[in-house]
Amino acid sequence: MLLPAMRVSGSGSYAPQPTHSGPEYQSQRQDSTTMVVDRERYHLGQKIYTGKFKLNSDKITEKRIKRQTKLLNRLKSGLPEEVAKGFDVKRLAGKLNNMQFWSLKYYLDVRYVYPLKS
Repeated sequence: MLLPAMRVSGSGSYAPQPTHSGPEYQSQRQDSTTMVVDRERYHLGQKIYTGKFKLNSDKITEKRIKRQTKLLNRLKSGLPEEVAKGFDVKRLAGKLNNMQFWSLKYYLDVRYVYPLKS
């Protein structure tokens, strides 16, 4: 639901913050492009990255570890150097299901690969 901008007298212009009812919201970037962020995927990826999500270690196979190590190293190579130092591939390799892996990639893409300009 979109709310109309209201006029408020004061020292500057003011528009109320929009309300968000779905899993997606739009974030206005400083370079004037609009970026749609899927909050559910972003927050899952963030929890996995920070270690706040308990990973399932029941179905770990050698093949899965090798495949995920390769994919996670590729993700790590695209990160800024400071961030890449703290990215523990061994902790994650083989323990992610598809949704978790793509959520982690999504989080890293939004947070580090395409950061907001400051």
